[in-house]
Amino acid sequence: MIIRPYFGVVVGNFTMALLTLVLDFFLMFYLFSLGWWGATAFLAIVFLVFFYIIRLWFLWNNNYVLVTDQRLIDCERFSFFRAAVTTVALRTIRHIVVGRATGWRNWFRIGQVIIEINNQENPYIIYNVKNPEQVLMAMNRLVIVNQTSGVDDKV
Repeated sequence: MIIRPYFGVVVGNFTMALLTLVLDFFLMFYLFSLGWWGATAFLAIVFLVFFYIIRLWFLWNNNYVLVTDQRLIDCERFSFFRAAVTTVALRTIRHIVVGRATGWRNWFRIGQVIIEINNQENPYIIYNVKNPEQVLMAMNRLVIVNQTSGVDDKV
């Protein structure tokens, strides 16, 4: 099972970027009338907006949690060149809880999955999950099967 952040969370950022691009094209003739300064400003804004949209899409597409039958693998991208991969064995999971916010996140059924791990003080949190209750039920099934079977975690 692959758990990705819900796309609706970044829609506001995409919308603001596209509105900035529309405003830039609306002011295009005025900016070009200012000479090379205006043309440079116009092209810089277009470049920055496109770079921001590509960055948003890249980070949204490359941040995910992969749940296998024995492990939870978190592939997290911080930027284009920096990534972190975290693994948690399902046998070490003590408790899983769903956290829900109020307002529009509750209306769209977006929440977080909070995983408490043995011998760790801070819980592991998966943010912006669509239908976190379904993820909770699937992960609970996997944890129960994994903890009752005698499978070793050695790889």
